[in-house]
Amino acid sequence: MLKIMRGRINRATYWTGVGLLAVLVVVFNLIGRVHIPGELLVLTLTIPRLHDVGRSGWWTAPFVLLELAVVVVAILTLTPDEFLVAFGFFTIALLIALAWLGAVPGQASANRFGNPPQIGVHFIATAT
Repeated sequence: MLKIMRGRINRATYWTGVGLLAVLVVVFNLIGRVHIPGELLVLTLTIPRLHDVGRSGWWTAPFVLLELAVVVVAILTLTPDEFLVAFGFFTIALLIALAWLGAVPGQASANRFGNPPQIGVHFIATAT
């Protein structure tokens, strides 16, 4: 596993990362560049955040697999407009999951993923 995805991050760090990611997406869309690998950036935020609430990073797997399934099935069977609608519903579900992850407090004590993260924004996850 990548070192950046180990350990734990608190809600402040998570929301700061989500905000920076949102700014990057907007900027890249405005300048018409190739999209950044958003899934990888989201994973680098969600896995340590899941660790903070005591869950394995493997909880992200269903979302990644569902995204791949939606894209493949939609491309093969739907018109472009229907594809956008289907992907829009998936995006809304993903945003709800990301908001939940940012709202739920982390475990106050050490868990199998490390000690609790320090208060404040720290972009290096705490690990044992």
